[in-house]
Amino acid sequence: MQRLLDVLRDWLLVDSVIAKQVVAFFLSAVAVFLYFRGKKYRAVRMFAAIHSSAYSYYAARFAEHFISKRLASPAFVDVYLQHFAALQPTPQTKRFLETPKRLLGPMVTVLKTSRPDEKGVLLLNYSYVYPLFAKLFDVEQIVRRYHLVLEPSWCGAADINILSYACFGVPVFVESGEPRDTRFLESAGAPFIPVAVAGNWWVDHRVFRPIPDVTKDADVIMVAGWASYKRHARFFAALAKLRRQGVKLKTILVGYSSGLTMADIRMQAKFWKVDDQIEWVENVVPSEVNVQMNRSKVNVLWSRKEGFNRVVMEGMFAGVPCILRHGHNYGYHYRYINEQTGTFATETELPSKLLHFVERHGDYRPREWAMENMSCQEGTRRLNETIKKVAIGRGESWTEDLVVRVSKLNGIDYWDEEARSKFAEDYAFLERAVKPS
Repeated sequence: MQRLLDVLRDWLLVDSVIAKQVVAFFLSAVAVFLYFRGKKYRAVRMFAAIHSSAYSYYAARFAEHFISKRLASPAFVDVYLQHFAALQPTPQTKRFLETPKRLLGPMVTVLKTSRPDEKGVLLLNYSYVYPLFAKLFDVEQIVRRYHLVLEPSWCGAADINILSYACFGVPVFVESGEPRDTRFLESAGAPFIPVAVAGNWWVDHRVFRPIPDVTKDADVIMVAGWASYKRHARFFAALAKLRRQGVKLKTILVGYSSGLTMADIRMQAKFWKVDDQIEWVENVVPSEVNVQMNRSKVNVLWSRKEGFNRVVMEGMFAGVPCILRHGHNYGYHYRYINEQTGTFATETELPSKLLHFVERHGDYRPREWAMENMSCQEGTRRLNETIKKVAIGRGESWTEDLVVRVSKLNGIDYWDEEARSKFAEDYAFLERAVKPS
């Protein structure tokens, strides 16, 4: 029954153009009604969801116009403050609400030191961190000393967590790898400044690398949390189709609990009768993920929508080409999926594309392309240039550049381990900026 419901939901909210249009316009009407009845917080969240869902071009443009026109209005500022105040503990946020300084380092990271005559740069990682930071820290004091960079964890820049940062009256840099999100941020105007990088730019290519003495004894790898949006079942359907044709691909699944468990995903594999060709790996460190990548010939990401998953680039730095679902996120063909690194595939194309890469994986050069175009050093350079240009344009000094950082599953670290001690005074200041409880 659950599988039937999942298929129905997929059809209603993804595949059926008419159903999506009806849902989008109905929600737009409800959002307008709520707004003018004084329920502005609910209305703004609904407009943000309408835009991010992309169910309807016209409904999304209406939501975009509605938000942009009121972005910095007093009414919206009240919405933002309400959003911060309404934050309640979740299993993900409870430890930070109890001890705010735990955010500092892995989630709120100094990239450039602050001096009396020169602003520093502070990165906020993961979308759920933004309201936490605003609720727990004196952001108005902090933005006098630092530029803020937001690195969203999901596609869709029309997000109340992002929009709320309009209330601080300073430029806010938002990483944006989606042209649709970049256009929204530009149309929203000040204070948001899009930067053409995203969360998958910061892979540590010293960890994810080819290992010459590892044998490629597996065909396919899928590194994904045990979650419904990762769409393991549809991937299993492709394996099952190949199996009916007499082709049994050895597959490695690497994951961790994320709404579902490994047992849940095993049940899906048994339903599709492919469980005996799968090797299961759970809760392993990045270096072990790299070993599993090196054993594999092709890397698959089969979600319809999420953010900018690091796994694609981790595989590329390990020398493994990738298959990404056609239409992923908003359907933009990212430049990092190309003739050297991998391909897009539809649901019907996936079986044949899997076979192609199993047979021809050696023809691709993903690490070489990634090192030249999407290293963490190149991402840092791009981010640095954007912030530097704005800072100088505002009459600010700029004598020091950003340090290089890398992203991990549970936060951020520095490329150079000594950088943390360099920012000791910055982190001490941020600890003092925690609001009284």
